[in-house]
Amino acid sequence: ATPPTWPRCSPAATWSNPTNAYSLNGSNASVVLATHGSRYLSLYGWGFSVPTGATITGVMVETYGNVSSGTLNPVGINLYDDGTDSGSGSGTSLNHSWNTTTIWRTVGGSSELWSRSITPALVNDTLWAVAIRTDTSSSLTWNLDQLRMTVFYSEVTSRPSSLLLLGVSG
Repeated sequence: ATPPTWPRCSPAATWSNPTNAYSLNGSNASVVLATHGSRYLSLYGWGFSVPTGATITGVMVETYGNVSSGTLNPVGINLYDDGTDSGSGSGTSLNHSWNTTTIWRTVGGSSELWSRSITPALVNDTLWAVAIRTDTSSSLTWNLDQLRMTVFYSEVTSRPSSLLLLGVSG
């Protein structure tokens, strides 16, 4: 799927080669920032298959990349379903500045639910998306080699409601 680049504000900078952010291969999705922030880069079609009865316990988003010069802060990351912005509260913005060092940056985790209810049906949907953007208007190029998402969940195992123990006395 080709990810859309939705406007954050007009005029916002458009991402080049957005599908490059799906894999770690040295080919970047990038956006040149100047006097405005960036449009959203939305990635979806993750192919999750979380079991129906499972409980989602957290979502982690990791990004790998850098900026051409200086620093970039803040970078906003939001979760979307069916094209509706659903990210709010904790976990919606990276806690790291982007700089010229190419490293992994992480937001969320095994117990971060992004201030919302997240279900297996939601994450299994092909429209379940993560979007990244900035409102910063620095003169630099933002390079994103890969964005990946991990969904943490627990499954309930079925157990008998009662157990009969038979013993032998002797």
